[in-house]
Amino acid sequence: NSLHDIIEKTSKKIYIPITVGGGLRTIEDISSVLRCGADKVAINTEAVNNKSFIKQSVEKFGSSTIVIEIQIKKQLNGNYVAFTDNGRNNSGLDVFEWAKCVESLGVGELLITSIDRDGTGLGFDINIIDEISKNVKIPVIASGGASKNEDIISLCNKTNIDGVALASMLHYPL
Repeated sequence: NSLHDIIEKTSKKIYIPITVGGGLRTIEDISSVLRCGADKVAINTEAVNNKSFIKQSVEKFGSSTIVIEIQIKKQLNGNYVAFTDNGRNNSGLDVFEWAKCVESLGVGELLITSIDRDGTGLGFDINIIDEISKNVKIPVIASGGASKNEDIISLCNKTNIDGVALASMLHYPL
């Protein structure tokens, strides 16, 4: 799971902040990607599995460097639950409680990814993103579902989010 070459090459060619996530399970993993040129790290699975890792990361690197990704999935009962391991494993954590918990541990931002919408092009899950952003004081970045500019405009007009993450919309334009 080494992206070091890509991080180094990218950070030397562009002049925008880079956030790296995926497979970060130790303080050394974080140090390593930051040394390669990343400005921030996004953590999900290890954060859910080990809350003390969040606190240690914030203490070592500062809150502005630590982003917690919350991969959310709506359950049949209407509740939203946090998932780990690229959306494969149900953590059983209520997303609202988890967002408040990680905020209390000092993280600088939340990245909210809707598993139900990710890659579908159906637009963002505006209701859950809005609800989470209303319940925390730290910046919230929305991810999952955009396929056109109007999806982003609608999200920004209907929520109080601080940022938008895009992937498929940029890679596979309609």
